[in-house]
Amino acid sequence: MVKRFAALFRNYFNFRFESISNEIRSLRAEIDGTAAGAGQTAASFADAVSLRVVERVSGSLDRQHEELMGVAALLGRSVTQTEDSVAEILDRTGTEAAGGADVRRASRPEPDWAPTGWLDLAAHGNLERLDEAHAHVANYANSHQGWASQAGLWFNPPISVAHSPGTVAVADINERVAEIPFVYTSLGGLPRGSRILDVGSCESTVAIGLASMGYRVTALDPRPYPLSHANLEVVLSPIEEYHTDEPFDAAILLSAVEHFGLGSYDLPLNDRTDHQAIQTVWELLRPGGTLVLTTPYGDAPTTELERTYMPEDIDRLLAGWEIADRTYLTKVSRTEWRQVDEIAGLRGDHVVLIKATKATV
Repeated sequence: MVKRFAALFRNYFNFRFESISNEIRSLRAEIDGTAAGAGQTAASFADAVSLRVVERVSGSLDRQHEELMGVAALLGRSVTQTEDSVAEILDRTGTEAAGGADVRRASRPEPDWAPTGWLDLAAHGNLERLDEAHAHVANYANSHQGWASQAGLWFNPPISVAHSPGTVAVADINERVAEIPFVYTSLGGLPRGSRILDVGSCESTVAIGLASMGYRVTALDPRPYPLSHANLEVVLSPIEEYHTDEPFDAAILLSAVEHFGLGSYDLPLNDRTDHQAIQTVWELLRPGGTLVLTTPYGDAPTTELERTYMPEDIDRLLAGWEIADRTYLTKVSRTEWRQVDEIAGLRGDHVVLIKATKATV
């Protein structure tokens, strides 16, 4: 299909530039044939010729621009409609090119369709008519690089889908499918009105969800949190720089601590920032307060985006905390995570989910 459209555009431009070239050659022939017997001074004759060149070539360029806009708008139609209309326009423009520059704009009928961009949902809105181009745009729009993400409105869904011609299928299920329920379960004993700190909240719906359930939530992230609620406070700050006089009843680090100090999200490099973050959370919690933490687990190497914690790393990170629950997840396939009692082999994709308590002594 791309080659077919390329051929159409190539032929289109061949017609257009050939038409302009023909007009210039015609004018030059007139100039050569009449200059000697014109009975005009060289200056006045040159002025007259210049005016004719401007009028005729600019008129031709106007027509080319109009036709080009029409062809561009054709991309918004269905393939069958587009092929028929492109053929119609090329036939018409080819006739004009062959006939010279005397065709007036007013003599051409206006197109019977309106430019709508190259996506035509009226033609492709039904699943069975979903084509490759529309599927590609849908996948981009849903991705972490799409327009919603660029606007700060991408919330890292647990389940992602992939559009392809004529169908939509489950593409991947990530660890949030279990992490989010674990957070809510771990906080289930807190009374409504409790104060909760959500660290690294930007791409999560947990903060707005808890606020909607009646908790007083502070969404803390260096990036703006795009949602608002009467029970929600938004703070733009790294955790290690945040201070408050009122202690929190609970703190959440949902897939957050592994990113701290690695330079991701435009934050400074510091390989101890994850420990500093946990220490700051300790200081912000009341005695007996709850920490809910989820993070990658196993022997995968640290990358520019995230760490993966070995068992001894978790022990050092949470030294001094009373561990109430330590749950392990392992990814057994592209679309399935499974809870296990322990990670037997540390290779692979694993997550540890931890509920811990700040000691009261």
